[in-house]
Amino acid sequence: LCSLYCFLRGSASETRKRAWYDGAVVSCLLGMGTKGVMLTAPAMILAYDYVFLSGASLGTVRLRWKVHAALFVTAGAALCLALLYREYGIASYVDPERVTRYLLTQFRVVACYLKLAAWPHPLCLDYGWKTVSGLKEVAAPAALILVLVGAAIVSLWRRQVPGYLGTWFFAILAPTSSLFPIYDVMVEHRLYLSLVGPIVLAVVLAYHGIEWYGGAGARKRQWGVAASVLLIVCFAILTMLRNRDYRSEKTLWNDVVRKQPDNLRARNDLAVAFCEEGRFEVAQEHFDYVLDKTAGASRGHEATPGGIPYALANNSAQFNRCRAFANMGVMESVRGRNDKAVSNFVESLRVYPYSDDIQLKLRQSLLRQGVAPRDVESVTKQLLQGKKD
Repeated sequence: LCSLYCFLRGSASETRKRAWYDGAVVSCLLGMGTKGVMLTAPAMILAYDYVFLSGASLGTVRLRWKVHAALFVTAGAALCLALLYREYGIASYVDPERVTRYLLTQFRVVACYLKLAAWPHPLCLDYGWKTVSGLKEVAAPAALILVLVGAAIVSLWRRQVPGYLGTWFFAILAPTSSLFPIYDVMVEHRLYLSLVGPIVLAVVLAYHGIEWYGGAGARKRQWGVAASVLLIVCFAILTMLRNRDYRSEKTLWNDVVRKQPDNLRARNDLAVAFCEEGRFEVAQEHFDYVLDKTAGASRGHEATPGGIPYALANNSAQFNRCRAFANMGVMESVRGRNDKAVSNFVESLRVYPYSDDIQLKLRQSLLRQGVAPRDVESVTKQLLQGKKD
């Protein structure tokens, strides 16, 4: 937004064009180093110039070609960072099957985003959705999204405002809803910037509707006012109900589990919330549910050839099983049952042996059991070796 604002000020300024354009390029460059979605900024600024500033010809766009070129060059910073992360195993997009499954799943995800943009209910903090296995599972939302994207592109080519707003929505979602797999396939907060497009479109339509009703009869105006008031009241009620879910961690995670009962990550967090209230029996029920669902989870990834351990995939079976055992260990430590705490920490490390935090908690539990400080290291190794064997 800062890049777009500076670009607009530069295009309208008579005396400080260079300063505003430099501000657009600098802010775009800084954004590239913080958010992947900034990859779309140069294209959306160019599209804005094409739709709103160039008029019937492309002459004014050509006058600003150096600015647009500089904005697109800043994308190189984001690409370099992506390659760096990939080198260290933080992001890997080379698995064709994973890319395909993620892309197909995003048709369902973007369709849900559109639905929530029109009617934001029900909302969920952590969907925990899995990727689909084939096109048949998302045929209907895929057809809908492809039609809308095609309509947005055609409208953009014709320099129409809805085309730009539609392109804004889909383009800004593209880095997280296309060919770049992310562990969480759907997260509502990814809409925060792309939602500007539908909101502006709704405001424009509402403005024209008000103009139309202004010239209509008194009865139509009354119906229009009543509909507007009803809509405002409905959204106010939805906001109040959603705010109630955020009263505490327990109510928040309980809401997630109610809406996504198979989300094991949410089950873990809900169990932790119950532990903090001292309701250990209820927490144990949720931990047991997670362990039952992940009973077939194998040990986590081995270290890379360079000795750098892979991180567990977020919300994977191994991830949730490891967390459940570790959280149970903490719970048992709080309850003073160090023998069970040690057993749970060892089971957690059996799933993922590279967690320094869990290893530290295991050593602390051994000390509380009465193991001499000089023997803690050897006892830890014996326990872990025993479990491996």
